Amino acid sequence: MTHSEQNSKNMNDTVCTPYINKVFTLGEGLVWDANDQSILMTDILKKLFVKINPKTRTYESWSFQEPIGWVFPTKTKNIYLVGLQSGIALFNTHYPKNLNWIDKSFPEKKYCRLNDACIDSHARIWYGSMNNVDNSAKDGEVASYSTGEGLKIHDRGFSVVNGPLISPDEKFMYINDTLEGIIYRYDFSVNHGTIKNKQIFSKFSPTHGFPDGMCFDKENNLWVAMWGSGCIMRIHPNGNILKKIHLPAPNITNICFFGKDNKNLLVSSASIGIKKDEINKYPFAGYLFEIKNHDTQGIPTHTASINNDTFDIYCSPNI
Repeated sequence: MTHSEQNSKNMNDTVCTPYINKVFTLGEGLVWDANDQSILMTDILKKLFVKINPKTRTYESWSFQEPIGWVFPTKTKNIYLVGLQSGIALFNTHYPKNLNWIDKSFPEKKYCRLNDACIDSHARIWYGSMNNVDNSAKDGEVASYSTGEGLKIHDRGFSVVNGPLISPDEKFMYINDTLEGIIYRYDFSVNHGTIKNKQIFSKFSPTHGFPDGMCFDKENNLWVAMWGSGCIMRIHPNGNILKKIHLPAPNITNICFFGKDNKNLLVSSASIGIKKDEINKYPFAGYLFEIKNHDTQGIPTHTASINNDTFDIYCSPNI
C-alpha cells in the first residue's frame, strides 16, 4: 500500500486516496460548505473545528474548551453553528475566543454530550446525544431546535446517536443507534417537525461493523460509514446493500459528498479504538480518504439559520 492510492477490495475501478496529511483522533461531522467551497469537520476528542480548502488541500483549525461534535455553515460568512458537549452555539472565526450560546438545555445530563446532527429544509437542527462517560448506557436522545419552535425531544433510549439524516424527498428520517448496530427509519414531517412510526431499517452483526455517519446520493441511496469493519456501504431504500468499499482504516466515522455538483466523496476515520497488536497494521488510521470512481453524485445540504438580536450583534464586523 502506498500513500497515493489504495485499491478497494470490492470494486476494481474504485480507489481510495488519503486526502490531507493529518491524523485525526476522532474525525467526524463532515459537511460541504458550498457557499465557501470548503469542507467542515471536527475532531471530537481533540476539541477541534477543522476547515479544509479542497483546492490547496490545506486546513485551518480552531480549538474549544469541550468536545465538539458537529459544525454547520450559516447565512453569514465566518459564522458557524456548532454542537458542543454543553449545547449549541454560534461561533465566529474572526472572534474565536467568544461563543454565542443558543441553547444549553440539551443534553440535560451533564455527563452526556452532543454527537451528530443534520438540518432540514425549514432550518431546524436535528441532533443527538450520548453518554460521554459510558457510551453503552442508554442515555442518548434525539432532539430538534429552531428559533421559532425552541427545543423538542423526539426519542430516547439510544446508546450512541448517529445521523440523524433526512431522505432527499423529506419523507423519512434515519437515525443510528450505533452500538446496537441498528439504523432506524421514521416517518418524517418537515411541515410539523415531527418523526413517528419508528422501524428497523437495517441491523448489522458486530462482524459487519457499527453504523456511524451517513449521507445520501441523488438516487436516494444511503451511504453509511461502518465503525469497526473498515468500510463504507451504499444501501438501497429497500435495505439491500448495493456496494461495500473497504478502506485502510478499521474505524470509519463519517462520509459526505463535496465539490462541484457534489461529485466527490470524502470519508473520515479515527485513530482510536485499535488493538495494540494491530496498530502497525493500520498506518492510515485517522486519515481522511477520498473515494474515486464511485459513479454517483450527492445532494446539497441545508444551511443553518438562527435569527436573533444577539446573533446580529455578534456578527457585526465593527465589534
